[in-house]
Amino acid sequence: MATDDGTASWREALHRQLQAIPPQRRRQLRSYAPVEAPATLQASHGALLDLASNDYLGFSRHPAVVAAAQAAAATEGVGAGASRLVSGGRPVHADLEAALAIWLGRERVLLFSSGFQANLAAVCGLADRHSLVLADRLIHHSLLVGVRASGAGLQRFHHNDLHHLEQKLQAARRRRPDQRLLVISEGLFSMQGTSPDVARLAHLCERSGAALLLDEAHALGVLGPGGRGLGHGINGIA
Repeated sequence: MATDDGTASWREALHRQLQAIPPQRRRQLRSYAPVEAPATLQASHGALLDLASNDYLGFSRHPAVVAAAQAAAATEGVGAGASRLVSGGRPVHADLEAALAIWLGRERVLLFSSGFQANLAAVCGLADRHSLVLADRLIHHSLLVGVRASGAGLQRFHHNDLHHLEQKLQAARRRRPDQRLLVISEGLFSMQGTSPDVARLAHLCERSGAALLLDEAHALGVLGPGGRGLGHGINGIA
């Protein structure tokens, strides 16, 4: 690394750069202890309501969930040791996939170790370098990473603005009638708390010959028929 005086080591230069950052702009790692109430943490200055994590229903400390995790750790161990591709799945994974498929009314369900990996795989499975993706402007970063990995072209439409999406779909069809089109949105946008008109969205994609990928990460278990997501029962949604 080059330095101002040309003689100091890169470590000294990095130290000076870090010290030049104003205190109010420095990030800090903090430690919080969970308390009995769901989604509540104990900090040094009192209790805090945790609205930053995905545990907004407090399931991570639910007695039934904790007991099931303890039983699974005792019989299965605390991990597979590698990815599913390398070391395979476990019977408990297959059982959960089968149960979820029945609950969702799907032919098959696949489990991934994270939502980020699931979105990356889904986009790459539905789009390639010959495709065009039309995505809501506020979709999660993992979906955008999937678009980049697929090599597809990308256009954004205004948040939950289906009229704007329709204009882009029509223009894309006029420009390249046979191009594969993929529309990406979310059932529930977690940072905004908003949802699209999913039925209308699905109908618009069907009419335009576009595939629709709906990320239900924050809607599943909460919204839709029986908590199955807003896209449940609507044809044409991946």
